[in-house]
Amino acid sequence: MKIEDYVLNYDPMVDKERIVFAWNGKHAVDFKDANREFRLEVIGYFIEHAEATPIRLIRDLYTSETKFAEQAWGVNMVVSDLAEQLLKRGGIDYLEDYLAGLWRGMDAFIASRRIKLSKELNIKLADACMRLANLPENTGRKDQLEFTAGLFESAGKDRYN
Repeated sequence: MKIEDYVLNYDPMVDKERIVFAWNGKHAVDFKDANREFRLEVIGYFIEHAEATPIRLIRDLYTSETKFAEQAWGVNMVVSDLAEQLLKRGGIDYLEDYLAGLWRGMDAFIASRRIKLSKELNIKLADACMRLANLPENTGRKDQLEFTAGLFESAGKDRYN
């Protein structure tokens, strides 16, 4: 199957297993991710054709790459592009996916924050994080949500956005 066909016809129910982070549970020289090679080919397509890449595939690539970063103790810098596209195109509907990746360790956090969003979107995301922080079921992650809201709010006030 051609990568272009895989990307353009992506169905998470059928195709996701080929790109998920498939870690062998080991670190250092014994570290293996069975899907890494194919996922990197798909990422290569995304880099060249971000707008043509389905949002659900972007979400699944972002999830897999942040899980990879958490265990590999390093990050593929495409995480920044994936995070940016996820929020620009998916907005609040994909905020929870973004938040899950954001908090998968320092490397994923730094890469996930290297994004440029409009002032308006930053403010909407900050407001959404605060709404989530105030839900009773989110008491265990209230501090994270409030902190993230502050990051979005600060970026929304940045005169360079």
